[in-house]
Amino acid sequence: MTVVEQEDGSLYDPIAVKKITQAWIEYEMSQRESQFTSTVESTIFCGTWNVNAKKQDGTLKDWLLPKSQPLSEVYAIGFQEIVDLNAMNVAINSSNTIQKAQYWRELITDCLGDGYQVVAEKHLVGLYLCIFVKRSIQ
Repeated sequence: MTVVEQEDGSLYDPIAVKKITQAWIEYEMSQRESQFTSTVESTIFCGTWNVNAKKQDGTLKDWLLPKSQPLSEVYAIGFQEIVDLNAMNVAINSSNTIQKAQYWRELITDCLGDGYQVVAEKHLVGLYLCIFVKRSIQ
């Protein structure tokens, strides 16, 4: 884009107008931040596990709820290789991944209990990612 001369002889620079507008919006938002936000100190458990297409015998408590640590408010969890990474699972059949993702979700839910809710989850071929948040902070 270029600077445009207007009928009254003044110059108009659309890039400068955009930058000034964005700066004004950011300033106004920062002045009102306390009206719309609050800060809460919390802990986040972030873990990943390559399960090698195997099911878990028992519970996930030793991993998600170690006795030496307090409960976290947020659990961000990833699993790799929830299904065998063969041509059938990768190219054709996604239902196996969906079933295995549901299996791991249920294990996590059983471990964390009713005090947590899944707020996001995604699965693709052999990956399953999910985020559980304590209901009391939502």
